[in-house]
Amino acid sequence: MKKKIHILIPALFLLYLLYPTQTHAIGPDWTNCVEGAKQVATLNCIPIIFNNIVNWALILSGTTALFLIVYSGLRYVRSGGDQEKIKGARETLMYAVIGLIIIFTSFAIINLISYVTKADCIKKFGFDSCKQSTAP
Repeated sequence: MKKKIHILIPALFLLYLLYPTQTHAIGPDWTNCVEGAKQVATLNCIPIIFNNIVNWALILSGTTALFLIVYSGLRYVRSGGDQEKIKGARETLMYAVIGLIIIFTSFAIINLISYVTKADCIKKFGFDSCKQSTAP
């Protein structure tokens, strides 16, 4: 069983790298962060790269939590009544659910702050995402 898990986790990771999502189909706007004929990246690319890293981290952590929920269910079913195995399965399930709650709570906190303060710019990472436009 452990060998299967060691093969399954990298396989799932590769599947998500290859799986097209809507954010990848739309793609970031790289035109403002590269310059010159050779398209050299500038510091303006940092928000785009950071945003991509955060999106992939959230996808991977949510997927891992869901995988661990299924895995703990399988461990519980295969425990055969052994109290130690049942305890291990329950702990895995508990930690996976806590992880999902933390992920969803982070989104809820950011959206709540954005709604209360009417500052939608905090949802976007960038150097000038919250700059006020100065009208004459």
